[in-house]
Amino acid sequence: MYFESEKSLIDYMKDKPDLNCLVIENSPLTSLPDLPDTVCYVKVKNCIGLSRFPVLPNSVYYLEVEDCHGLTDFQNLPTMLTDLRITNCSSLINLPPALTGMVTHVKFTSCPLLRSIPTLSDTLINLWVCDCGGLTNFPTLPSTLIYLRVFGCHGLTDLPALPNKLAYLVVNNSGVTSLPAFPESLLDLVVHKCRGLRSCPTVPSSVVYADISECPALENVPVMPNSAGKAN
Repeated sequence: MYFESEKSLIDYMKDKPDLNCLVIENSPLTSLPDLPDTVCYVKVKNCIGLSRFPVLPNSVYYLEVEDCHGLTDFQNLPTMLTDLRITNCSSLINLPPALTGMVTHVKFTSCPLLRSIPTLSDTLINLWVCDCGGLTNFPTLPSTLIYLRVFGCHGLTDLPALPNKLAYLVVNNSGVTSLPAFPESLLDLVVHKCRGLRSCPTVPSSVVYADISECPALENVPVMPNSAGKAN
C-alpha cells in the first residue's frame, strides 16, 4: 500500500486493531512508527527515503525489505522471526549482532556495503548471500543448514566449516581462494567463476550433480564421482 506520510500509516493502523499483515510500497516515508504487536508479516518495498526502522515487535515472523536505499541499519530483529529477506538496500551497513529464535530462511541480495552477517540461528536451513561485495567473512554455519548459496561476494576469501547436513552448495563469482571440506551429506555442488580459487577439496561420493568450472587458478582439479558432473 502507498502511504503519503507517517501520520497516514499511523491512522491506517489505528483503523485496523487486529492488523497482522503490513505491506508498504512506493511511499515517501523517511521513518516508520512503532508497529502494533499484532503484526506478524512486514514487507517494505521501494521506499527510497526510508532511513530508520522502529524497534520491531517480537510478533513479526516474516520481514522483507527491498529497494530502500536510505536504510543504513536495523535497531533489532524480532525473536519470533523465521524468514528474513533484504534486497537492494545499497546503504545498509550493519545488522544486529545475532539472529536469534526460530529463523529458518535468510536472504541478503545486492547490499554492497553490508559488512557482516549476524551470528546465525541454530534453526537456519537456507542461507542465500548475493552481490554483497563488502562482506569479508561469514559467521559459523549452524548444524541445521541444508542450502548455502554465495554469489558475487568478491571480498569473501574463504568460507567457514560446512555443516554435516549441508546438501546444496553454490559458490559463484566470488573471491574465495580455498574451500572447506565438503560434507558427506552433499548432493549438489556448483563452484563457478571463482577466479582466485586455488584449491578444492575432495568431492564426496554422495554428490549427484557437480559443476566446478571457470576457476582458472585452480591447482588441483578434484576427481568427480561417477556421473556427478564436470570439473574444468
